[in-house]
Amino acid sequence: MYGGIKECQKDCDASETKSESGIFEEEKLVKTIDIRIYGEVQGSIWWPCGAIRTKEFDVHCSYEDKPFCRQIECLRDVLLHITNDGDFQYCEISFAVLTITKQKGLNRLVRERILQGTGENADCFVEDMVVV
Repeated sequence: MYGGIKECQKDCDASETKSESGIFEEEKLVKTIDIRIYGEVQGSIWWPCGAIRTKEFDVHCSYEDKPFCRQIECLRDVLLHITNDGDFQYCEISFAVLTITKQKGLNRLVRERILQGTGENADCFVEDMVVV
């Protein structure tokens, strides 16, 4: 039998398998190993003045990067870092995808989500991407 009765109880969410702190041991093993935001920005470039151009971006924050070379505490910090591109007079994100990779033992779980401009982050996105 693989893991015995204790493994079966864990799978069934039995209270006897909880540690003193109330956290399952297997939950402690899940960790975020990589956060990636990629997509495209568009805006007016410096020369020729007023010309609209696009540029791809790809920002990674991995577990090994700690302490991060950039001060990133929230999604807003990353969006401001992306839109503060020196090639543009002013740029906005035309589309962006957030990818979060977590590891649990030997398994990896990857989740992707399309980012849209909402709330305080709406100013970083092209108006077509802003959700009202």
